Amino acid sequence: MLYIDDGGTMVVRRLFGIDVSGTHSSWIEVATAAGWCIQYNSAFEVASSLQPYRLLDPDGRLWASSDNALEMSNTLQSLFEELAGRTPLLNDENDRANLVRSLQEELKTATPTG
Repeated sequence: MLYIDDGGTMVVRRLFGIDVSGTHSSWIEVATAAGWCIQYNSAFEVASSLQPYRLLDPDGRLWASSDNALEMSNTLQSLFEELAGRTPLLNDENDRANLVRSLQEELKTATPTG
């Protein structure tokens, strides 16, 4: 597990493809693009060491989690560049850039309700 700290409290956990199939019951999708999705779970907001936002690939594998949507959005570009070597789903640079833009746009307007 890798942690990215950009100087403040911003930490995004990079989880590298953990299978989380069957754990979607209390998660809601707040952004989707090309099969990738960012989900939110309000139960993790208060008094939890678990992070309420997570990034899943089209096969339902967990690649990252974060404390808030802004943290996730701000690290998507570097995250996908790093993941390009780990999953063929992100090999094309233009596809990665489009995916990042799409997810970031959706996160800007996302209002999670659970």
